[in-house]
Amino acid sequence: MKISYEWLMELIEIDKTPEVIAEKFYMSGLEVETMIKTGIGKQNIVCGEIKKIEKHPKADLLSVLTVDCGDIGEKTIITNMTGMKTNDKLLVGLEGAEFKSGVVIKPAKIKEVQSDGMIVRYEDLGLPYKGDFAVYPDKNVKNGTMYADIDKFEDTIIEVDLTANRGDCLGLNGIAREVYAQFGGTKRDQEISYKKTSNHIDNEMRVEIRTKNCLRYCGAVVKNVKIAPSPLWMQLRLIKSGIRPINNIVDITNYIMMECNQPLHAFDMDKIAERKIIVRDGGENEILTTLDEIDRKLTSDDIIISDPKAGLCIGGVMGGQISEVGDKTVNIFLESAFFRPQNIRRTSKRLGLKSESSYRFERTIDIENCDRSLKRALYFFDKLGVGEICDGIIDVYPGKYEERKVVVSSDWINNKLGTDIPVRTMSDILESLDFEVSTVNNELCIVIPSWRGDVSIKEDISEEIARIYGLNNIKPTYKPSENAAHYTPFQKMERDIRDLCYGFGLDEALNLSFVGSSIFDKMRLPTDHDFRNIVKLEDPLSDEAQGMRSSLIPGMIRTLSLNITRKNKSVSIFEVGNISIPTQNELPDEYTHCSVALAGIKYEKDHTNEETLFDYYDIKGIADSIFRYFGEVPAYRQSEEVYLHPYQQSKIFISGEEVGLLGKINPIIADSFDIDTDCFVMEFSIHKLCKFVNPKIFYKEIPRYPSVERDLSVIIPENIKSSQIIDSINSLNIDILKNIKIFDIYRGGSIEKDKTSIALNFYFNKQSATLTDTEVEEKMTLILNNLKKSFGAVLR
Repeated sequence: MKISYEWLMELIEIDKTPEVIAEKFYMSGLEVETMIKTGIGKQNIVCGEIKKIEKHPKADLLSVLTVDCGDIGEKTIITNMTGMKTNDKLLVGLEGAEFKSGVVIKPAKIKEVQSDGMIVRYEDLGLPYKGDFAVYPDKNVKNGTMYADIDKFEDTIIEVDLTANRGDCLGLNGIAREVYAQFGGTKRDQEISYKKTSNHIDNEMRVEIRTKNCLRYCGAVVKNVKIAPSPLWMQLRLIKSGIRPINNIVDITNYIMMECNQPLHAFDMDKIAERKIIVRDGGENEILTTLDEIDRKLTSDDIIISDPKAGLCIGGVMGGQISEVGDKTVNIFLESAFFRPQNIRRTSKRLGLKSESSYRFERTIDIENCDRSLKRALYFFDKLGVGEICDGIIDVYPGKYEERKVVVSSDWINNKLGTDIPVRTMSDILESLDFEVSTVNNELCIVIPSWRGDVSIKEDISEEIARIYGLNNIKPTYKPSENAAHYTPFQKMERDIRDLCYGFGLDEALNLSFVGSSIFDKMRLPTDHDFRNIVKLEDPLSDEAQGMRSSLIPGMIRTLSLNITRKNKSVSIFEVGNISIPTQNELPDEYTHCSVALAGIKYEKDHTNEETLFDYYDIKGIADSIFRYFGEVPAYRQSEEVYLHPYQQSKIFISGEEVGLLGKINPIIADSFDIDTDCFVMEFSIHKLCKFVNPKIFYKEIPRYPSVERDLSVIIPENIKSSQIIDSINSLNIDILKNIKIFDIYRGGSIEKDKTSIALNFYFNKQSATLTDTEVEEKMTLILNNLKKSFGAVLR
């Protein structure tokens, strides 16, 4: 937002320099980016009138102007600028004039023709208006008048970077309100009265709203308009605000937008069928040609201003070519409306149309300001003699604005801020911002202004008081905590998991919390897959971000792909993040998960070792280490996820409850992500794991007697899973059997087809006495018989 100090001082009377105002802005939350000084002081720059325009005899692109500079006399000016006519008045830089760029004017011959000076551009005067645009004084300025006496070229432009919630400061009125709250002073009333004809607007136009996305629509009619350049003072203020002057009608609408923060739009009224405006939603596949001569395909999300026959304008975004105001326009209809910000934001983004108007509508304008801003515009139409204004204005306002109130005590605010501000001071601060305040004892009952959509709760009120009171005036206070804070068991587990992953040498990934259906399609997930059950966003940023993620795995696969395709040959990452699951309630359930992903080279080739790739047992080993750290022994069961390898995937169970899964990415799926190496993923629920972990640490007595180990190798059917064998042995409840480990699996060779050889290691121990061979052999026989009976195992 570019703020002209000269324009601002017309709205409020204070004795403060631009530098002082800018400092206060910065301290109250309005970040000042730059300050630009315009004008170049007293220079030999005068108003001149073109008497003759001739072509340069030796340069087709140059013109020779004879310019009447009043008492100074006629001067010859050579220029490459176009669009000038005889009798036009413009600024001329004569000998000795020094421009903002440092150029000093000297008489010189240009291709053998003498030039006494130079046509002055806005840019030469330090104004933010790039290009060959001459400065045209008003017709009543006397030839030879020094430029400094013509208008207020000398100014300071303060550029402020506003946060999205402060849309109220996108107009000079909002800025003036902030200045008044900081410094006091005298607010100047803005004139809104104007001359009207006896012809009432009801005889000229009708308006009907047929959409819920337009909450208010005001309009006025101006007849017999005279389109011409706007006066220099108005052009200068628009240029200082970063707006290009066009003509008096367009300039007035832009002037009101910059001053009152209310975008306006002018229609050629004679092009409106049946003299009726209909505000409606766009039709599917409807086409409207905008002012830039591009056919726009509309949707029901768009707000269309139309007549009974066709669309005229995309409301709040861009006008239509069909109703454009041109040189032959005689009568205009002037619109001032309030459109839903969400629709303007979606339309603007989808069509790639960003403008000063859409920027304001997106951030919510003041719905109560539509009629007043329209009257302010009509005041300028009258003042500048643009046309004849019909009596009355149209104001269709289906749902009136409802006041919003907040009640808060001064004690609560002081406790929140760590201050001792009197209730009277709080009330004065809020009233200076045009809040209505009534106080009872130490309570403030506050009516929030219609333009402050960012204020709704008492915390917002405390923030307003703090920033105007002055954050630098609030001294730091330290309140001792009644209860020292401690990590909850869940928070401690989350931190411990992160530390473990760092210890494994994994890098932490931070993936987007949003997903789209395209990644599920690449993973070849069925339409009813759990991953597709996402919390959908009402206003998604893109097709890749349609909703909140229901799993960390899609994001991890995408990250693996990004790394592998960028020639990262070894990827080992983890993420701890939240997932969202839709529910029947208004809000979804949110859980914290941990995911690990491995791909590519585990150990690089060197003089002692061959290159080693990550495999299934690496990801499983990480899972074992994490769960065993918390005292839990995970069990693994066969899984059937389509995006994982059919023979290298497992569900993870703790105490009989499924908490996660792990496995190798199906090579077909990996290929669709351009991953040309084996990759592995794991995901588990930290919430579920936390349920089983006892925060108390228990210690087992160190065995006092020797342990015994035995190995057993059996041949079993190939379709028997290793987890089934372990579960079957554990079901025997052998008290001296402390651990079972599978250390070899073999197929082929002398092993029959459809059979597998599996070798197991058994660890036996007894706390009360030394084990005997008889005891151990008895248990080994029990185990072997169980395997023969359950799976048809044969001792190898």
